[in-house]
Amino acid sequence: MKTLVPVAVFLVAGCMLAMASGVPPGVGASAFSRIGIDARPLAMGGAFVAVTLGKPIAYYNPASLVRAPDLSASAMYSQPYGADFGITFQDVSLSARIDLRLQTESVRALGLSIGWIGAVVDDIIVWDEENPGSYETFSATSSIFCASAGVTLRDYLSVGCTVKYYHDSILEGRSGGLGFDLGFLGTFAVAEIPVAVGANLMDVGQTRIQWYGTAGEPVNYVPWVNKIGASAIFGEDLVLAACDVDWAVGRPASEQKVHVGVEVTPVRWIFVRAGWSSDFTGNGTISGGVGLELFGQLWLDYAYVPNSELGATHFVSMQFSF
Repeated sequence: MKTLVPVAVFLVAGCMLAMASGVPPGVGASAFSRIGIDARPLAMGGAFVAVTLGKPIAYYNPASLVRAPDLSASAMYSQPYGADFGITFQDVSLSARIDLRLQTESVRALGLSIGWIGAVVDDIIVWDEENPGSYETFSATSSIFCASAGVTLRDYLSVGCTVKYYHDSILEGRSGGLGFDLGFLGTFAVAEIPVAVGANLMDVGQTRIQWYGTAGEPVNYVPWVNKIGASAIFGEDLVLAACDVDWAVGRPASEQKVHVGVEVTPVRWIFVRAGWSSDFTGNGTISGGVGLELFGQLWLDYAYVPNSELGATHFVSMQFSF
């Protein structure tokens, strides 16, 4: 019950802020980031905001960083929708945890992370109006540079935040914008089953993206997405089950999502995963993947996410802990 009080306060505060925020035109900047990152959560349908088992990922919840290894590096690579589309999506991050030795026991651990998430679209065609039939190609890039921190307030409660800088480049145009995430993670037990609840308010208040070097120098906005979820661990780390709901403030039902995932560990160093993700219109997809742990320091993960319209997406990620 003690855990549920801060949960309620956190979520009520988020809802009040959301209701007070208007939704400006031009929402939808950096939509690629809503794909999610890392093969492990993507194989689990994207359900990861309340996961406490295994390596944490600041993108899903910065409050989970208090459970990070002392020092770790991770990376992901994918070609969303297949190689024919000329799109690459990747991320790189470095995380660390510091045990705090303070006289008070109110703070016990501090987790830190820096990272980059990027998408590149190659071979975009521009037709030459002065020479019909001739054209040139160019590339467009989108990047998110992240700095995250999580801190333990009690044995069962941690909070965190992420500062994000958005940058896009297309022809002569450049854009920039600063965003913030606020995360919460609480843990307790139900009938001796470890349970966690979490929330991550992503791009609080709608991140504003300003363009320069383009006609009109427009402003775009990153949607404010509230991720809320829970997870449970069964059979002494044998089965991990998780469920998330995404509430995109002021957006249509097609942008509101639910994620469900499971991870089974038949032996200590092999992981089998499956998941399902759907929007509120019923447009959903399944996913799956496997993971491998080597020598207690290296993790290799693979995820397969089918897409009936644009083809399958394969994600590969790796983490090394020092």
